Amino acid sequence: MKQGVIFDMDGVLVNTETAYLDRRLNFFREKGIQPGSENLSDYLGASNQHIWEVLVPNDLDQRRLLEKEYLQYRVKHPIDYTKVLNKGVRGLLCYLQQMDFAIALASAGELNEINRMLKECELGYYFDVVLSGETISRNKPDPMIYKMALKKLGLPAFDCIVVEDSVTGIKAAKSAGLETWALKPKSYRIDQSYADQVVNSLEELLQNFQRISE
Repeated sequence: MKQGVIFDMDGVLVNTETAYLDRRLNFFREKGIQPGSENLSDYLGASNQHIWEVLVPNDLDQRRLLEKEYLQYRVKHPIDYTKVLNKGVRGLLCYLQQMDFAIALASAGELNEINRMLKECELGYYFDVVLSGETISRNKPDPMIYKMALKKLGLPAFDCIVVEDSVTGIKAAKSAGLETWALKPKSYRIDQSYADQVVNSLEELLQNFQRISE
């Protein structure tokens, strides 16, 4: 039986991807600036550095200025994580904890936002390890964050399952030698063919874990 589960955050625990994009695009509209892309798929699972390279592809000085201004904009327009928490998250985490799974969170996002989500949604209790790709030298799609999660959990790759959604995250997990299950988004399409299996909901994911735990 598997002993550990590593979760991505955005698109898995919380349905934030469209909310993040809307906030960025609103910021650019208020500035009267056309972003490099308005396509959600260009940002899914991406590091903060990559996101800003896509938003402002050709002007480094403007990119740095806008990124700094956006930090203040984001403070004034925070995401309410309780409103975008995916259905079934708490029940799934509770089951995994009761079954003595080691549980980690490995997100490409910023650590302060990860911690804010965990606090607002009261989920921190369930996680043995919490990692941010923004605090390590190589973010997803590099496998470093997943290899670090395995090390902190004290488990080999074959004993763990990753739950991801984005192409970037799936590639990172697979490159670390991890079995990867992809949660299918409900409001947009994404290529998840590289994952070992695709599930339609967290309820289905729970059933899968119940099956392998029998």
